[in-house]
Amino acid sequence: MKTKDWLAENNISKDQYYYWFNQLRLAACMQASGPQPELPVESENPQIVKLECADYQNDLDSCSNSKIRIDCGCIHIEIDGGAAPTVIRSIMEVLVDAA
Repeated sequence: MKTKDWLAENNISKDQYYYWFNQLRLAACMQASGPQPELPVESENPQIVKLECADYQNDLDSCSNSKIRIDCGCIHIEIDGGAAPTVIRSIMEVLVDAA
């Protein structure tokens, strides 16, 4: 049976399926990696490079098809190129706080 047929038969949307598929994959990855070792705390700030974009507003159309991908162990984050700078900043702050 194809996935599409199974989804229709069980009244599950494609979005719901892929959401839970990714949640299960992440949980399996975390479980397979075992307990995470304690990392040494460094006094330095994490290395985040600030990029200056002089003409950011005019470049939105050209970068809307691009994506930012962040891989950290078995966690993968993908951000659309057209995401607002505040959204990207918030994501980066969460990652820095989690490290």
